[in-house]
Amino acid sequence: MKRFPHFAACAALCAAHVTQAATLTVSNYNAAANGFHAISDNASTRIAPGTGGGVIGRMATLTDEQVNTHVASGNIAALNADFRVFGSPFALDLTSTGPDGALEKAVSFDTRVSSDPNNFGGNAIYAWLYKGASRTSATEYFLVKLSQNFPTDPEDLPPLGPIEVPVRPGTIATLYAGAAGPGTFDYGFGSGPLTILRMQATGSSGNNAPVAENKTINVLAGVPFNSSVTATDPDLDSLTFSKVADPIKGDLTFNSNGTFTYTADGGESGQDSFTFKANDGTDDSNTATVTINIQTGGTLAQTISFDAPAQRQVGDAPFDLMATASSGLPVSFQILSGPANLAGSTVTLTGAAGVVQVRATQAGDSTFDPAPPVDRHFHVVPVSTKFNLINLVQTYTGGPLSVGVTGVPLTGLVITYNGSQNLPVNAGSYNVLATSGTLKKTGKLTINKAPLTVTADNQRKLIGQPNPALTFNYSGFLGADDENSVFPPPPAPPAKPTATVPVISTTAKDLSPGGRYPITFKGGLAVNYRFVFVPGTLVVDSFEGRYENLLVSPDTMRAIAKVELTVAKTIKDNKMAFTGKLWTPTDTAALPIKGTLTVDPLTETATGTWTLNKLVNKVAIAYEMTINLDIGGGFEAILDVDGDLFAEADDGARVFVPAKGQIVTNAGLLTLILAPPLPAFGAVNPIPLGSGHATGSVDAKAVMKLTLTLADGIKTTATLMPGVDGGYRLFVNPYKRLNSYLAGWLDLLEHPDLPGRGHIPTMLMGDSLAWAKAAGPKDKSYRGGIDLMDCGITLDPWRKPAKATKTLPEIALLNELGITDSTVISIGHSGFAGVDAGLLPTEVTMAANGKVTVQTPAGNPAVWQITINTATGGFTGKFTLKNEKTRTVNFSGVLRRKLSTNPADFIGRGNFQLPALPSDPTPEIQSGDIQLFVP
Repeated sequence: MKRFPHFAACAALCAAHVTQAATLTVSNYNAAANGFHAISDNASTRIAPGTGGGVIGRMATLTDEQVNTHVASGNIAALNADFRVFGSPFALDLTSTGPDGALEKAVSFDTRVSSDPNNFGGNAIYAWLYKGASRTSATEYFLVKLSQNFPTDPEDLPPLGPIEVPVRPGTIATLYAGAAGPGTFDYGFGSGPLTILRMQATGSSGNNAPVAENKTINVLAGVPFNSSVTATDPDLDSLTFSKVADPIKGDLTFNSNGTFTYTADGGESGQDSFTFKANDGTDDSNTATVTINIQTGGTLAQTISFDAPAQRQVGDAPFDLMATASSGLPVSFQILSGPANLAGSTVTLTGAAGVVQVRATQAGDSTFDPAPPVDRHFHVVPVSTKFNLINLVQTYTGGPLSVGVTGVPLTGLVITYNGSQNLPVNAGSYNVLATSGTLKKTGKLTINKAPLTVTADNQRKLIGQPNPALTFNYSGFLGADDENSVFPPPPAPPAKPTATVPVISTTAKDLSPGGRYPITFKGGLAVNYRFVFVPGTLVVDSFEGRYENLLVSPDTMRAIAKVELTVAKTIKDNKMAFTGKLWTPTDTAALPIKGTLTVDPLTETATGTWTLNKLVNKVAIAYEMTINLDIGGGFEAILDVDGDLFAEADDGARVFVPAKGQIVTNAGLLTLILAPPLPAFGAVNPIPLGSGHATGSVDAKAVMKLTLTLADGIKTTATLMPGVDGGYRLFVNPYKRLNSYLAGWLDLLEHPDLPGRGHIPTMLMGDSLAWAKAAGPKDKSYRGGIDLMDCGITLDPWRKPAKATKTLPEIALLNELGITDSTVISIGHSGFAGVDAGLLPTEVTMAANGKVTVQTPAGNPAVWQITINTATGGFTGKFTLKNEKTRTVNFSGVLRRKLSTNPADFIGRGNFQLPALPSDPTPEIQSGDIQLFVP
């Protein structure tokens, strides 16, 4: 049977608590949260909303060195293939603030070991931001590894989060692509200009765009001028050129190889220009400009570009000199001195060592003046006898490898490996002999094994069941290698195998208690690979733990009993022991329970029965409770008394226990109000008119502790354990007598103003506690008892006022209440009438320190006083009535933090205890309601 008082609100809350997805909030806030480390492109222009995106995740197999190699070569495809995305991509924008370059996005993913194929939990978080529609088509990107690791969600408990993941200079462990640039923009939130996060250029396939170069030429009007434009490409791709804009003062013939002819119109002078761009087959370059200076007569100046030739060795082959003139006319060379001969532009060494001086000239023509000569020199050195082998230690690549040689010409060089000129492939040691003429050099080439990652697949099983088959996978095969080629079938004896598969195992046994058990490797052998083992986890799901359930009466449809169950951790023959307690209104103390559960591996449930025969006034009362647990933490119980259904519920739950290091975001102080009770089915006895209330807290383990004052003035305490469904279950007997109790559910919703905190809004349908009290002839109030009542619940977080710190803003009492020191607070007293009632205050004000001053009526004739405990949110007070006799009336209650979704609600509520008058028929105290509200 489902409990009656909780409808859609509870369903939404429970769904929010059982969704298994860790939530991470990615942002580029600075540490003080008063500015952003702006995300910009390579030109330091902040990324506008809709023009970029990002992901967080992890690299599955690539090491830092491999990532850096792919970044350096622009191999975006390789990076993308290895990247495992956490959740989904997000846009680079922050709609709440609007400015470009700001980011705050929440992403979620199930990181339970049993459900996470990407093994996020415990691994470093990578952030990949990009300009464009996707990572592979982006033109620029920013790739870093953060100093923060992904969390691991507990298997059967609420997920972790929200967890902040800041992307800023202080949280970056490794920067692969991009840069942290100087501060260039102030968002105006108090931080001033902050270091920006600047992307670097990339391409759709790791391509780098070419860079076109500006050029200046001098021409004569009416005389054709031949030249060419230039561009550089980081990837050394072949380039084609295209004209962008024509000149104005002349004709241009522009060719795809970059050559052009420009003829200025006759009579023109001054300056002209045209623009062009280059393309590498994938991307266009920038647009560059050719500036043209036009002369109307005379001849033009020209210059020569001539780089010094490289150093040569005696005996090197002839080579050509290279130089160009700005006029485009051919350049001539001459040897000024040194051991070399020249024929045209071809230099032939004479066989001696020394310095060769070379001059480049251009004599000019009818259009161009002679160019100033340019002299260069180069050294001719003797043939080195220092014969060296390099690259003698390498790592297996799946293809042939070779050593390098220095000190001798490559012509005529012969290298053998273990006597063969065939290049080696497999890992191992090889004797190297290099021969160049009469020179010989020996060495040893070592090819180390390459890393092969062996990753265990995570597994789960039910307690008491055999272990599942343990499986794993490989990543990192090179060349044409695969699992079959690296691990061939073993040879027939007595030959020994050259490769063996690693052995996988776990410490978990068939009867191991619930928990997480490592899956590990040992052994294994491969010719060309060394193993990098990534262990896994076997999760043994168990019924072990503590459970709670509030049972509902079939007659009243209200909570009437509570059962607490603790299941042992061991199992034998599919049997698990349990102990616990049962509280009912028919017993003043908890009844002990004990029994055995039978585990059904097919349905993954555990069922059992508890019975007890109890003598009450020499009459035997028979208790029988049927218990059913499911592996997800659900708890169903049916309680019969003397063969009749007494109470039942199917929405109990395992008690929530935070995982190690898990942060309980709802931890903190709270205040709770029980609205004036309403009869559940009509009332015979007088009804207390005041509001019950409580101060309390939720600790770091999510345990809630309450100090309660009921509407009749009775005080009690309660310690409530959190369920994995997010709810709390209350059952107390404040009067220590039969048929007296306060019971119900506290199901918290997400607070709209304080992320992570919970609350119960005022008058939320169905959120109420059942309250009943049996008659007590000596009670100070309501001696005839209190019939079954419903008390509506309001629960709010409370924050103790505190001064601002470097990292936290001020918490001010009046701000928490949504008022100022000039706000008029209305005071309402209900539950009695008479002349004195008109003397009670109706309007007060509150100072910043919590001191309250009566404003109306003037003079405070009732001597009304209140003391606010800002540390807990509670208040106490008193006032004086003087009809028939002088009576001091005490009151107490709690304050409420303002709520943005309902700011006009009351800010405090409680009850006062009104002593009887001499003329009253009995000396019983009556309660009334006191409210503080802002009209």
